[in-house]
Parts: sequence; structure tokens; C-alpha cells
Amino acid sequence: MDSFGFEDVTLVKIDVEHHEDAVLAGSTQTILANRPIILIEILGGENHDDATGEQRASIDATIRRIESHGYRVERLHHHDYIATPE
Repeated sequence: MDSFGFEDVTLVKIDVEHHEDAVLAGSTQTILANRPIILIEILGGENHDDATGEQRASIDATIRRIESHGYRVERLHHHDYIATPE
């Protein structure tokens, strides 16, 4: 996303089937500059409560990545999360 040079971004929706971390890595500058609300499906629909240990670790790592940018992440439903700037 950073390569597009978007400005005035208020909402980002990420639903990319297991490629969330790559999208977040390529969106860091856009996210930091614009502080949009982020709606994200993490790990292709895997429910954190039913996930394997490895899947749960991956979900948690993605959440920590978002939080490291100054966001609060809340689960909306099973595998859908909303991240809002703090």
C-alpha cells in the first residue's frame, strides 16, 4: 500500500487469506501517517479459540504487530478484528 502514496486514509480492510503480515509490512508508512481504523480478518478465518498452538501464535503475532503501531485491537467475531488508534 505504501507504494501507492495514498493520503487521507481513514479505513483499511484487510482480508487476504494468510498474507496479513505482508500487507501490514507494506502498509506501515500509510498506517503511521494516516492512523486509519483497520478491519482485518486474521489467518484466513481461523478462530483463535479453536486454533492450533501454531495458528494461535501466528494470530497473536499479527495482533502484536498492529499494537506496536499504537493501536488497540479487539476481536469482533471469531476471526474478524478491529484496530483503532490509541
